[in-house]
Amino acid sequence: MNSWGLIREIKGIPEGRLDEYAKRLINGKEFRDTEHLLFREYNLGYDDFIQAGNQEEFHPNVYESIIALYQRGHILCINSAGPRPTILTVLRRFEPQPFKYVYSMIPLFDINNIFYDTYLPFEDDNRDVDKVRVMQEIAQKEEVPLESLVHLGDGASDLPCFERCIGISFNSHNPKVIQSAQYNITDFNELIPLIDSLDP
Repeated sequence: MNSWGLIREIKGIPEGRLDEYAKRLINGKEFRDTEHLLFREYNLGYDDFIQAGNQEEFHPNVYESIIALYQRGHILCINSAGPRPTILTVLRRFEPQPFKYVYSMIPLFDINNIFYDTYLPFEDDNRDVDKVRVMQEIAQKEEVPLESLVHLGDGASDLPCFERCIGISFNSHNPKVIQSAQYNITDFNELIPLIDSLDP
């Protein structure tokens, strides 16, 4: 899902400095600060995050694959820079709830439920979301080696996890992501057999 992109569409918020951020001309905090100014200018509210969650669409076979992994006893986690209210709205579609952990960016709202800032539970040296710290915390809680965890992603923020965990890129258009992952899939139907092949 691209939750922030969908929220931009819903509110008609212009692109901002995404290109500069993608080229690493500005760091994560600089990018977020300029984004936050835009979001406040457009009166981004809590309800907009919920609306985005209700409008999010799954890639084909995602829902079924997640349920199948849960039924096989796998521990599932969301490790995302997406906004928490939107993610939680999407996750309410699942019954039973397959995700044990949800780590994501937390938007902050004023007394009128208007967005004013974000909170990151973990931040890396570039002031971006630190997905490796999330994986380390899960490994510690579950008492398993970090390198035994599987991390599925499609963007640059997933690269550090690919270096430390079993990395699977899904439908990525970033050549560096594809090259860095140990495995690459383009359809979620490929995920279950791949996970099965990793089990001892």
